[in-house]
Amino acid sequence: MKTWFYLVQIMVLVTLTSPLLLRAQSPAEWHDDLVDHMAGTWKLQGQVMGHDAHHDVEAEWVLNHQFLRIHEKTDATAPGSEKRYEATWFLGYDPVSERYVLHLLDVFGTRFSETLGYGARDGNAIRFVFEYPDGPFHTAFQWSPEKDTWRWLMTQKDKDGKWATFGDFQLTRQPKSLSAIISGAKSREMPQPEAARTPSGATACTRPAFGDIKITVRSWSSIPG
Repeated sequence: MKTWFYLVQIMVLVTLTSPLLLRAQSPAEWHDDLVDHMAGTWKLQGQVMGHDAHHDVEAEWVLNHQFLRIHEKTDATAPGSEKRYEATWFLGYDPVSERYVLHLLDVFGTRFSETLGYGARDGNAIRFVFEYPDGPFHTAFQWSPEKDTWRWLMTQKDKDGKWATFGDFQLTRQPKSLSAIISGAKSREMPQPEAARTPSGATACTRPAFGDIKITVRSWSSIPG
């Protein structure tokens, strides 16, 4: 009797969760012919609030190619008088709302990270608007195809309600480091899991690709009934 009770419970659970599992399937990778040009390693130079800035920037696709993660950090060789800064940006696109989405997480904490930036493309530029509690903030990413450089321009309204430059930066692409090239080559040469023949002739993996995973299957007769 208990065996049938367990069977009914499993059937109900499968029926209820099947639509959720279908909905939770990973969407297709996001590709953007403009944002693709931002992937890579960069040197950022410019001014923020009237002070010089020298940052290292590393941008790479993450999370099933749904976001471009941009890591920005003050260059280790920057002058000692330069204020240290670090941030991670997540740049994505919402196909339903048809707009770019930019999430900034930085050393200033959660207060300003609560606000998302929403943007639209304008030629070789994407212009974002952040509606912060203390007023709107604009961030524009503009690519120069002739030089393969980016300009990041950030503006905000001053106390008189006039737009003023907050930061103006130039990003210059840097060649891949030798360690990154070697790491990429090793990942491409990663050996495949060993395989063996089962008695039925099918191919079975004798070494799981993601570690040793053991699954114990119990027959229905083992369930108290």
